[in-house]
Amino acid sequence: MVDYPSAEEHFVPQSFVFNSNAQVAIVVHKTGGDGTLERVQQVFLSTGKSVHYAVGQGGTIWQFVPEALGAGGNCCVGPGYDPFWQPYLHTYGNLNLCTFSIEHCDPATDNSTPLTEVQKEASFKLIAYLAHKYRIPVTHIKTHASIDPSSRARCPGNYPMDELIQFVRSGGTNIGATMPDGTKQP
Repeated sequence: MVDYPSAEEHFVPQSFVFNSNAQVAIVVHKTGGDGTLERVQQVFLSTGKSVHYAVGQGGTIWQFVPEALGAGGNCCVGPGYDPFWQPYLHTYGNLNLCTFSIEHCDPATDNSTPLTEVQKEASFKLIAYLAHKYRIPVTHIKTHASIDPSSRARCPGNYPMDELIQFVRSGGTNIGATMPDGTKQP
């Protein structure tokens, strides 16, 4: 059963996930050439990797990993990683044990395709929902590049992070007044 009411269930095998998630941060990704949800799922099934959610260009959200478990999208820091991650590395050793991974379908290999309006709306609402549900501050919403600026420098590409942060800070009032579960947005 999905955790986010607007998501579709497409869970990966249990062997692709970690047994816990401390839910302290949200990491925003883009797919870099995998432009459909079906393709994202195929990549996961062939590589053994995973994320919690993926948002398609049509605004559809697929959930791959339950929120209570860790997904395999935020593993290893690279040279020059954001010092924000240091205390979580010290505590958890692996960032997959304390983060949510949100993937966004982008057909361009350099993550340069702008989000569609419906994709942006779905993404913003999902991230605001997670931030509200788990009391994750906006300062804990990060890009994949913040974890590995060397090999993931273009992840999430041109994702509108400033607009997302403003949306979450404002309580999501510029898209909708309530969360999918009927509660007021943060």
